[in-house]
Amino acid sequence: MTLTLLINFILMDITPTLYIKSGKYNTNVILTLHQFTNNALTIVNVNDLSNEDLTQLLELSPTGSFPLLKCDDLYISGSLAIINYLTTSSKSHNIPILIPSNSISSISLTVMWMNYATDNIWPILEQLFTIEKEQVKLIQDETLKKEGQLFIDKIMERLNKHLQFNTYFIGSSYSLVDLMISVSLKWFYSHLLDSDTVKKYNNVTRWMKLSTNMVEYKAVNGEIKLL
Repeated sequence: MTLTLLINFILMDITPTLYIKSGKYNTNVILTLHQFTNNALTIVNVNDLSNEDLTQLLELSPTGSFPLLKCDDLYISGSLAIINYLTTSSKSHNIPILIPSNSISSISLTVMWMNYATDNIWPILEQLFTIEKEQVKLIQDETLKKEGQLFIDKIMERLNKHLQFNTYFIGSSYSLVDLMISVSLKWFYSHLLDSDTVKKYNNVTRWMKLSTNMVEYKAVNGEIKLL
């Protein structure tokens, strides 16, 4: 075991450690959530680790992937599992804002929209974008771009329809679903959507303005020019 990984293991006995790939959309969702939950965390960018340390961590990851959370003897991998850990273990006053109700309907709708993001939005992000030196790059394959654009239009149409008569995705206030989807759509707005398309999906754009203006959002994702 290298010195770097040994030091991290010692720190993990005190504070949970979150291993992430910097720049990834799912990483940014988790880091934006962390701005709200304020969990005590040691955050490690795996891009800064040696190949030996990286291999060891992947062997410890239950699913063999990142992000990975180490808490005592517990290893949790997968974005949704880590999101659940952060929200349920946090004592922050922001949690009632992110999860305003424990009702069956509210929880079910939250899970439904989170699954929509992971099943529909995230695969398109994987198809159309790459991370090079922690910078987001749009692929050059025109065929894949056209195929991806068709899926993006379907996604935006569905979201636009839902937000036609809703200020937020669930209930009357900002929630975990708004956080997750707005962070996931950032790459669309920053790299793909032209001004006409942004105006076409005006309900989504109006909602994005509300989400992206939050201090916690900007702390991780920066400023986003929507129009």
